[in-house]
Amino acid sequence: MMTATFRHGGRAADLGPVAVREAAAERCHARLVAVDRVQRLNRQEWGWSKDPISGEWRLGKRIGLCGTPRGGSVVWGHVAMPDGSDGSRMEGLATCGSANTCLRCAIKIGAARARQIELVAAVMKALGFECYLVTLTFAHQRNDVLGEIYEAMMDGFTAFRTSRLFRKLTAGGGGFVRQVELTWSLANGWHPHIHVLVWSKQYLSSDIEWGPSEVDRMEHALWVEWSHQMARSGRHVSEDYGLDLVRADDPAMGRYLAKVGLELTMGALKTGRHDSWSTWELATGAMNPDLPAEVRARCRALWRDYVNTVAGDKHRRMFDSSRGLFRQAGLAEIDEQAEAERVEGDATLYVEVEAPVHNTAAKAGVMPEIKGLLASQASPEVLAIVLTRRLDREVLVAAPSGGRGLPILRWAVPDDEPGRAGGGRMSGGCWQDQLIGRLRKEHLRWARTASDGATPATNGQGSVRAWA
Repeated sequence: MMTATFRHGGRAADLGPVAVREAAAERCHARLVAVDRVQRLNRQEWGWSKDPISGEWRLGKRIGLCGTPRGGSVVWGHVAMPDGSDGSRMEGLATCGSANTCLRCAIKIGAARARQIELVAAVMKALGFECYLVTLTFAHQRNDVLGEIYEAMMDGFTAFRTSRLFRKLTAGGGGFVRQVELTWSLANGWHPHIHVLVWSKQYLSSDIEWGPSEVDRMEHALWVEWSHQMARSGRHVSEDYGLDLVRADDPAMGRYLAKVGLELTMGALKTGRHDSWSTWELATGAMNPDLPAEVRARCRALWRDYVNTVAGDKHRRMFDSSRGLFRQAGLAEIDEQAEAERVEGDATLYVEVEAPVHNTAAKAGVMPEIKGLLASQASPEVLAIVLTRRLDREVLVAAPSGGRGLPILRWAVPDDEPGRAGGGRMSGGCWQDQLIGRLRKEHLRWARTASDGATPATNGQGSVRAWA
């Protein structure tokens, strides 16, 4: 049985399996909160908005629709993951497939890319190629405009990878994959840099017994080429920090490649070091109620600048690879949209939710709590009570209707019902008792309907899951 330990006073203490599960649950909840905050921010910035002049509704960017209902309702349920953990499933939602500006999609796409890079590394090593990690950056100022320095860096890298030196390094069937990473700090502003995994037939020794190693000499030669290309756009490259070259096939290859894969493709889970912020930290900070208002406003403006840069009309892919690399390794390029829509685990969908209820819950930021309840297989009544309390508007469990045959969460008073008082909001100090009584009546009416031939939702084991 898996356990965890920590050291206190020089002695190791066993935390036990319960502590391991609690730590995993905390990490899962933190990820759900981060995904929810990024989605709400994108909807506010690039969702549907009404033009003040023409009065027409317009969509800002596709990321503004990710996680919103595609139709009039959404189906919620529980999912048993292959690793034995519990999760939630919400079907009927739109997916944008953006690996750079949507955390919900970036996590799935990044995981697929990490697996792909690991396979490529194994195949290329078997074919006799050496693997190196190159990190490129350049000097920048606090007031630099992100769009300008990003374009300068991408132009410089295009010229760098087509240079004679780099083509010689990757000759004989070699190649590369690269990922752009952006961080921001109050002292230095935007800090763009590029991580490149290079496969080469050249063996470069790191032995420094008789002076600079072959790795050091190649690093200096690559720095000369990189600084020359960046000088064309007026950018300076430091000899100490502008380019770093290390071998990526040391004895700890598996552990090192896991780190490289995380660095290259899972930037969604990285956090800025020291006083720097990753782009995902900026997005979540813009929606963090615990931060001061001026900090949230700064984070929102920086996130808007970032999205307009990497997802604009002139954007360039932050992740790219040399032509033919994956084909040489016997792999196909991943379909980002398909990976973002991929689902895993055995799902039990047991409640239908009308789109207005789902949208209001998403806008209010209660989705992490709802997903946690779904993972614990909370009944529709419990979900209705929690939604009523969190949204301050009564939600009922209605009898199944239509082809799904699932109980439905809906507003007690529809939005389009004329003369509804208070928008269906609860009043008085005993609203919970009122709601529970109303739920019991709805349950009895649904039970009578089921006895007449309707089929209740089950958990796959014959018991009535929806009303447990």
